[in-house]
Amino acid sequence: MKKICSSLLIVAIAVSMTGCSLFRSDDEGPTGEPVPQSGIKPDDPTLVVDLNNDNDGWKDGASDIAGQPGDFIPIPNQHFPSVYFSYNRDVIGTAEQNKLNSIAKLMTDRPEICLIIEGNCDERGSVEYNRALGERRAIAVKDYFLNKGLSEDRFKTISYGEERPAVEGTDATARAKNRRADLIPAKRR
Repeated sequence: MKKICSSLLIVAIAVSMTGCSLFRSDDEGPTGEPVPQSGIKPDDPTLVVDLNNDNDGWKDGASDIAGQPGDFIPIPNQHFPSVYFSYNRDVIGTAEQNKLNSIAKLMTDRPEICLIIEGNCDERGSVEYNRALGERRAIAVKDYFLNKGLSEDRFKTISYGEERPAVEGTDATARAKNRRADLIPAKRR
């Protein structure tokens, strides 16, 4: 019993000396890298979507999945803020949930808006692993919206893994910006 108590005391001292670095907020990754934040409000101009915009310009990447009858057509020159993730995680952090809540409210008020969700990763890990992680991130975002009562037929997910970095580079800031889900407003064909 004394041996167990001594071991627990040593662990407690070690944890307190490290500043409890074993515990991290939702806003940083396992390596302590920051997750980019951009709190938005429901009346934020970034949430304005013009469904009458018939310009032929496509957001890079979204055109890859359009083309079949019944598919979504990305609304040109329109976008929602990206949702960022911690390293090697597909859990939506608290600050990122605020973005999704604002978008869910807009989509509830405007049932004609659909969403293409593109999962992305930084360059660490194999191509296959990053493709799977990007898919889990896209599905996590879709599931968040479904839990808010939005219909599943309003969402399409795709994973690009590490193929489409938002920022070139391998430093902590570039990696944090590449671990994301891009949200592209769309309308039905």
